[in-house]
Amino acid sequence: MNHVNRIYTIMLIVLLIFTVLTCGQMILLRPRFAAVPRGLAVVKFVEITYGIYVAGIVLTLILRATTPKAGRIAAAALNIALLAMFPFGTVVAVFGLWKIDKAE
Repeated sequence: MNHVNRIYTIMLIVLLIFTVLTCGQMILLRPRFAAVPRGLAVVKFVEITYGIYVAGIVLTLILRATTPKAGRIAAAALNIALLAMFPFGTVVAVFGLWKIDKAE
């Protein structure tokens, strides 16, 4: 694994940790938003969205470690999806689309 791919992997792991923490925070805040109209729906939407991001990041990390060709495809798809995850996901996505797998 070259230096750029190692940095990208570390960035994905850190983003995964923050995303899991955000999901946990939404679960803990769920009772506070239950009384607000549409508040619970918004919290559930954020939980589901971040849950999908967690699944995508984990799948990409596993594929990059086991099968490099499938990992490159998964990383490209994940980077496109992460562009909407402002601000940290966008930084990881731009770095991933710009740098990773270009030297190989």
